[in-house]
Amino acid sequence: MKPNDPFDLKFSAREVTAWGGLALLKRMLDGLGFRSGVRSWQLPAPGSNRGYRPDQLIEQMIVSICCGAAKFAQADITRLDATLVRLFGWGKAAGHKTTY
Repeated sequence: MKPNDPFDLKFSAREVTAWGGLALLKRMLDGLGFRSGVRSWQLPAPGSNRGYRPDQLIEQMIVSICCGAAKFAQADITRLDATLVRLFGWGKAAGHKTTY
C-alpha cells in the first residue's frame, strides 16, 4: 500500500483483541501437536470438577508469557481476554493462583 492510497474504515461485530497476533502462536502449537504431546506426559488429572487440565495450564502460561507476563500475577492477561480464551478453546481460563 502506498502512502497516498485511500483506505476504507469499517466496523465489525467480531471480537477484537490486542493479542490477535497470537493466532500464529496457536497455529504453531497446533502444528507441533503440543496438546497431545503434553497429554502423553501423563500428568495428574484435576482433582475436582472445577480443576483445569494440565495441558491447558501449561499452554495458558506460555500464552501469558508471550503477552508479556513477567510475574505470576500478570498471568491473568489471558484469563481476562475472552477472545484469547475462545481462540485457544479453553472454555474458561484459570486464574494466576492456579499455577502456583
